[in-house]
Amino acid sequence: SNVRQTVRFYDAIAAIIKDEAANVFLEISPHPVLATSIPECYELTNQQQSSPLILLTLKRKEDEQITLRTSLAQFTTSSQVWQQYFHTRQILPMKNHEEYFDNFPLYKFHLSPFWYESKDSSIQRLANRMPNHSLLSLRQLNEQTSATWKSLININLPQHAFLKDHKIQDAILFPAVAYLELATTACHQLLSSKKDDQEQQPTIIFVDVKFVEVLILNEHKLVEVFIQIIMPMRKWHIIFCNQDNLNKYSLNELTLHAQSKTEIDSKQQKSLTIPDRWTIQDIRSAYAHLSTRAYQYGSSFQKKIKT
Repeated sequence: SNVRQTVRFYDAIAAIIKDEAANVFLEISPHPVLATSIPECYELTNQQQSSPLILLTLKRKEDEQITLRTSLAQFTTSSQVWQQYFHTRQILPMKNHEEYFDNFPLYKFHLSPFWYESKDSSIQRLANRMPNHSLLSLRQLNEQTSATWKSLININLPQHAFLKDHKIQDAILFPAVAYLELATTACHQLLSSKKDDQEQQPTIIFVDVKFVEVLILNEHKLVEVFIQIIMPMRKWHIIFCNQDNLNKYSLNELTLHAQSKTEIDSKQQKSLTIPDRWTIQDIRSAYAHLSTRAYQYGSSFQKKIKT
């Protein structure tokens, strides 16, 4: 400790430079105090041409998440790091000489190499795939007792672009009918996995539907929502996950947006015949009036109004 006696910091850095042991330094401290000392050591050893990469973990009076993320970004994009990486690997050209395969050395207890498959990749490959839905994504394989789906909403994609037409007071809001569509599709997937395709699907009834908080969509940011059905299909809720937080232990990460109780009626429902006595209203004047009240519905949400 430099409190008790002098620390031979320069000698240590000089030895690292001489042995070419490292040229990337990570300072783990509440505030960087060595970030200026390390370059000075390089200058004293006449190594100005090979300036080191110095990364920080925390900096006083600055956002710690931004500081850490910036250091991680600098580390992963640094040419010094990649040069060191390539110098310690065997790069073998493929037959077409356009792609390269990194032949990592095997451990003694490994007899043959295997590709590592990510969890998301295995879910997509092995999951019981249902017909594609524009909003509901793949069901997650996790240890939870509730059935969970994770959906990424990107209104810049063609399949989600229609959501831009649901604007209120200049803000793009996730529509209430989309919450119901997510929950209905998820319930149908669970029921179809249990029933024969030949059998008629039971009726799904939502009771006490609550829209707790609006979900604002942004053209410059992905929105990640989780759909959970509490088994045995008693209720469902839809949650928004805030990706701005660094880890799952951060506060205010999850926000509940909609929920409902669920009932399943296995009895065959009789089809209802509704007399065609409706009159179609002039939708242009109706939606023009709504627009004056800041309900800015685009063409995707302008449907015929019957009374």
